[in-house]
Amino acid sequence: MVRSDIEREYTERTRRYLDIVSINEQFKNSVNIEYDLNSYHKLSEYIPTDDICEVMQYFFNAAEVNKNNRANILVGPYGKGKSYLVLSLLQLFMLDKDDENVTVFLNKLKQVNSELYNQYIRIKNSGLKLLPVIINSNYTHLAQALNVALKEALDTTGLNGVFPDTAFDVSLKVLAQWNDDSTYKENVDQCLKKSGMNLKAIKNGLKEYDIQALKSFETLYNCVINGLEFNPLTNDDVVKNYQDISVKLKDYGYSGLFVVFDEFSKFIDADNDSLLLDLKILQDLAEAAQRSGKDSQLHLCCITHKSLNAYYGNKKEATVNAFRTVEGRFKEVNFTRSMDQSYQIISLAINKKENFDKVIGAYYVANQDFYNELSVLDLFADTSLKSIGKGCFPMNPLTTYAVVEVSEKVAQNERTLFTFISDNDSNSLSTFIRNNGTGLFNVDKIYDYFKELFKKSDDKTIREIERKAEINLSKTGDLLEKKIIKVLAIMKIVGNTLFVPAVDMLANSLEISREEALSALNSLVEKKMLKKHLATEQYDFALASSKSITNKVDLILASKSKIDKLSSILNDCFKHQFVLPRKYNAVKKMTRFYKEKYISDFELLALNSFEVFYKDEFCDGLIFNVINTMNDVDKVRSHFKNMQYSNTVILKMQPSPISESVKSAIYHLNALKEVLSDKGLDDLDKEQTKIIYDDEVNELKSALGLVFNTNIVDVISQYDVSDYNELLSLIMEKEYALTPIFNVEMINKENGVSSQYIKPRNKVVDFYINNEVDLNQEYLEDYSLSSPENTVYRALKHSDSPELREVLDVIKEFFRSTEITRMSAVDLISKLKKAPYGIRNGVLPLYIGVAISELNGDLIMYNGSRELDLNADNINKMIAQPSNYYLNLKEGSNEKTKFLNDLLAVFDLVSANNFKQDMDIAIKYLQKMVMNQPQIVRCLNTKDTFNKLGYKAEINNYTASGVN
Repeated sequence: MVRSDIEREYTERTRRYLDIVSINEQFKNSVNIEYDLNSYHKLSEYIPTDDICEVMQYFFNAAEVNKNNRANILVGPYGKGKSYLVLSLLQLFMLDKDDENVTVFLNKLKQVNSELYNQYIRIKNSGLKLLPVIINSNYTHLAQALNVALKEALDTTGLNGVFPDTAFDVSLKVLAQWNDDSTYKENVDQCLKKSGMNLKAIKNGLKEYDIQALKSFETLYNCVINGLEFNPLTNDDVVKNYQDISVKLKDYGYSGLFVVFDEFSKFIDADNDSLLLDLKILQDLAEAAQRSGKDSQLHLCCITHKSLNAYYGNKKEATVNAFRTVEGRFKEVNFTRSMDQSYQIISLAINKKENFDKVIGAYYVANQDFYNELSVLDLFADTSLKSIGKGCFPMNPLTTYAVVEVSEKVAQNERTLFTFISDNDSNSLSTFIRNNGTGLFNVDKIYDYFKELFKKSDDKTIREIERKAEINLSKTGDLLEKKIIKVLAIMKIVGNTLFVPAVDMLANSLEISREEALSALNSLVEKKMLKKHLATEQYDFALASSKSITNKVDLILASKSKIDKLSSILNDCFKHQFVLPRKYNAVKKMTRFYKEKYISDFELLALNSFEVFYKDEFCDGLIFNVINTMNDVDKVRSHFKNMQYSNTVILKMQPSPISESVKSAIYHLNALKEVLSDKGLDDLDKEQTKIIYDDEVNELKSALGLVFNTNIVDVISQYDVSDYNELLSLIMEKEYALTPIFNVEMINKENGVSSQYIKPRNKVVDFYINNEVDLNQEYLEDYSLSSPENTVYRALKHSDSPELREVLDVIKEFFRSTEITRMSAVDLISKLKKAPYGIRNGVLPLYIGVAISELNGDLIMYNGSRELDLNADNINKMIAQPSNYYLNLKEGSNEKTKFLNDLLAVFDLVSANNFKQDMDIAIKYLQKMVMNQPQIVRCLNTKDTFNKLGYKAEINNYTASGVN
């Protein structure tokens, strides 16, 4: 049989899906715990899944062994079936295990979780039976709701006499006595007339345990009994009543109470004047539950769709604190389903009729390509697609996935996953089954069904998606385009990277061909309703722009789009792109960086040196994204190898020429920028253009990130290293090998030294220049160890290394070279900032200060011809503008240094690299040497005698002037 024959047979046999499937009646009505408590058939219809069993086991354990888990908040999104789960728990705890409805459920439970089945049998064999108490959230005061719920539970079970008399009950009895006694009746009528109260309203309120009704009765009582206060002599502590009754119930075959607070969120959201008092009662009830015994159990289960702390919102501080106190008394039980479990529930909601297997088999054959495409999606990697496609038919598998995600985000009581399947709304699955016999129930229907909830969502992002979708839906009359817009909105609301608005996914979401989807998408893009992301080829809602802006952009593109170079546009747009050599920076405790720029291949080939780029702005290295226009990577590579100043340069070049779509996006961005620069642009158009421009900048940045991804480009440098990140650090290690480590990042930078460190750094510099530091001390004694001054000083002390010694020697050598003639500071500063040192402006003053402290003689600083004080402030100015400053060492300084160094060498003494310290070393040695001689030798005063004693003659070759 050929495909067309199969399709024809399928169509002929299936006039309506209702012939092969129907909606399970069980799913048509939502559960109401209070009203359905005695509908025991609900238990026999309940289907235990793994997630349900997990929650049930928690509550079974609380009843059997763990009393500390008897105050709980059951949390789960709308439509998950929390109420049905709790209803089943209540019926299981209340009914005998031999009840026919229990038996039916247990047979199903045994198949899914035999361990849980055995636990339940064990619990029931122990005689445990709990009385359900259902709290109605519609009452104003919690105490009232608790009293009403407990009395109704006892009355329903025939235990009327167990509930103790309260002030409300006593008040009703007093009113009944007054009604039978003519002596009081006249007084009552007079008092009611005087106060304007209604006796019937008071009675009804008292029956409902209404606090206001009790206050009205107290006022009436005071009037009728001539000023006496009403004193009922009862216990009105509602929590105490619950504890007492849980004990009394033992006499009636019960092991305690199971209190359920359904719609708990309504109680919290009410935020009325009595909320603080109600929260205190709730806290006390939770504590009572946690302390309850094995034979007088008190369970409290509050049902809500989000965690308690999510309700704090804008509540007052006192209320928030009360919430937190209450929250600490409860255990949170999360009722969540895996996707597989959700698919299972949806499948169970759809009854399959006699001819189902035959029809679905024919449908699969007829649409094999469609199902094959879905089967390879990561979205269904952990799931059997066939089980979803068959079990949830006629839902599109993508609809099945998406509706679960959407319902968790926005579902409310009136619209949930189950109502989407079962109700009579025109956009529900049930309606689709009744009215259709071909095609699938596709993703666009989710938008139609939940649209009103999207508008009211607490999530601003969802509201914004709905707004954009509605604007675009109003702009097109094409049915397919409308469906695509709806599916796009659903994909953005779901927000899963495996369910994205790319052509194929959009086509499969609507069960149409790729060509149909692409045609509609191109139309929507052309109408500027949608846009296509360059980087991902996914679609999104386009940002709205006025017709005048569009016309201006089109005019610029038509007239001058090719004049501006691609590289110039990109460098102007992305001015601040930096790449860090992280390994090098971690070792050297500083931040070196590469500046990232764009250049076309023909522009690069016209250059012989990269020097100009380093002059334009500060950076440690350059990374060029080379725009491929000539498709000759080898030519670029060969040329680069011979370029000057290329040691710290990396090229990233596309293996193939730049695409026309990326080029168009670059020129379009440039046109938008030119529109923005138009001074005649009104404020509204300017604001819209700026939003569009920023959006396109981000879009282009993502696209370029893919184009120049290091995994696909040719990486070219002067070093043969394949790993890009290793290359970044290797270049810095090779070029800046002699950089000292200075571990204070707030100072070790080129510009923008932290203001809190400038003054402390300058103090340390001055300490060294003025020789106010004992070079052996570990910290500055006049400052705390944690002070900025000691932070700088100790970092400098700990940075002592061969690299630092090299730098200090370079500085001192320069100072010595200035003795003959003063020299410009440019030579020194430039040398220190270049490779192999690469020292930052922030630490240069410290190194210069230390070098000065090690120097012999006076160093003189000049600004032009004017002599300056040698201090930290002037050194900072010299570093900032070295061409304005000159240095000169006092005459004779080098001769003194040479004499001292030779003296140390004569006696094999080790230099401390500091003139003052070296002088101390020499003097102490000479003093010790002389003092160790006999007195006759110490008294000698001739060079010849000194030589005869065997001491080195070189020392006698120096004149006295050498040690002045």
